[in-house]
Amino acid sequence: MRERLFGLGGLLVLALALAACGGGGGGSSGSGASGSGGGGDRPVAGGTFTVAMAADAITFDPLRLSDVYSRMVLTQVADPLFDVDKDGKVAGRLVESAENPEPNVHVWKLRKGIKFTDGSEFNAEAVKFNIDRHRNDDKSTRSQDVKDITSIDTPDATTVRITLKAPDRTFLTKFAGDAGLILNPKAVQALGDSVQRDLTNGGTRP
Repeated sequence: MRERLFGLGGLLVLALALAACGGGGGGSSGSGASGSGGGGDRPVAGGTFTVAMAADAITFDPLRLSDVYSRMVLTQVADPLFDVDKDGKVAGRLVESAENPEPNVHVWKLRKGIKFTDGSEFNAEAVKFNIDRHRNDDKSTRSQDVKDITSIDTPDATTVRITLKAPDRTFLTKFAGDAGLILNPKAVQALGDSVQRDLTNGGTRP
């Protein structure tokens, strides 16, 4: 979360700097305050925005994620299941609500209307696919976050039920980090090892 805020904060600072530089040397009679400026003042879709970082990203695959620069790029594309709010509390992001009906059972209801960038649906199977990637790969940098999961069930398209070996009060916080970043299963399967440097159709959109 801190890295995402850092990345977005950096973009904001750069955008403000560009806006300040592009303001021109007009006097006090400029039309900016009136909101009636020319068409050039209106934002348009498309184009390229280039941001420089101190080092290159190493990987875009959450399984191998371990450096801040890769995380800064990946979190601009992939959303996590949870976030940590300004008060330090875990809040849903792709998850709409989370319940703990039994000490070792967590039930998540997912937000509806979320799609991946290729138009396919974000759903419970996509969540299971991403978490299972960490569970099934001992070399995952987040394998410790999921080691106590004994089963993941998907009763319907918007429900994920996770059973743990034992109660864990910190369980949700793990999915506000790298273990909770969700990539499009179709993209991951199509890209194979290329997902290390390619996020084509991998991200989510409202």
